[in-house]
Amino acid sequence: MTSDEETGGSPPCLACEMDEAYAGYLPPDELATALTRLMRLADLAPDAVRARWRAVLQPALARLPQPVGPAATAISPADVDLVEAARKLLPRIADDRLHATLKALVQP
Repeated sequence: MTSDEETGGSPPCLACEMDEAYAGYLPPDELATALTRLMRLADLAPDAVRARWRAVLQPALARLPQPVGPAATAISPADVDLVEAARKLLPRIADDRLHATLKALVQP
């Protein structure tokens, strides 16, 4: 076995091969659950708001596995604000396109 000095250094970084969950992003099944929750919150919004959010969320959900976990629970308007829920979710979204689209929705 040779040392790093003998071979010219340590092996290249393999960060691009690590699991996104290791970096703090939601795995696909948990992202589907979170987006389903946003969709349910959007359903409680006025028609114009609902249509904008559905146009973003439906295609994203179509690319993900079926949601698991607490997405099936009932949501009332008093539970949480749609925009605030999306803002909290943004740092956990690895997909650049989805992140940018959601970010545009929550910008004032």
